[in-house]
Amino acid sequence: MKRIEFYKPQKSGTGTCATFDCVTSLEDAKKNGFYINLLKQHSWDEATRNGSFKENVNNPEKHKKIKLNDLELCNFLYVIESNGEKKFSTVHKNGDKSTPIFFEPYIKDSAFVGHILKIDGVGIAFNMIESIRIREYIRASLHNLFS
Repeated sequence: MKRIEFYKPQKSGTGTCATFDCVTSLEDAKKNGFYINLLKQHSWDEATRNGSFKENVNNPEKHKKIKLNDLELCNFLYVIESNGEKKFSTVHKNGDKSTPIFFEPYIKDSAFVGHILKIDGVGIAFNMIESIRIREYIRASLHNLFS
C-alpha cells in the first residue's frame, strides 16, 4: 500500500513533514504494521522558497518514528470522527525510553480547524481536509492489516 506524505515547510524553519505508511509483507510478518514518521525542518532556502528536511533524518531529537497497533489506529479514527470533542494520548515504552504520543483537536482562534499530532515533542498540524485523508488512509490500512 502506498504511503501518504505531508510536507509543511515554514519560512521560519520550524516546519515538519509526516509520513503514514501501512506495511504488509508476506516475507516478514514482523514488519507488518502502521508506521508514522515526523521529521522537523532543517533549513529554508529563500532563493528557491523550499524547506529542507533530509539533514535531520539521523537526528533522533528531530526525527520521530512510531509503529501503531490496530487499537491505537481506531483511537485516531475516534478522535477524527468526534469533530473536535475527543483527544487521544498514549506512551510507547522501550526499555528506559518513553515516547509520548498525542493526537488531538487543533483549535485556532477558538475554532476547531483540524488535528495536531505530537510524537515526543515533534508536532504537526493537519487541516480538516488532511484529517479526512488520514482517516481514509487509516481505514484502508486497517482493512489491509486485517486481511
